[in-house]
Amino acid sequence: MRMLPLLVVFALLAAGIGYALAAEGRHAPAHSLRGAPVPPRVP
Repeated sequence: MRMLPLLVVFALLAAGIGYALAAEGRHAPAHSLRGAPVPPRVP
């Protein structure tokens, strides 16, 4: 199980990026982190 710490770090990083994108999408839906217009994501 040598890959377990790497998987945990990757999962936390992906969750952090997803949370940041979701938070920015709520506050500023007109642009993304790259400055390009993005359509609202409907689950």
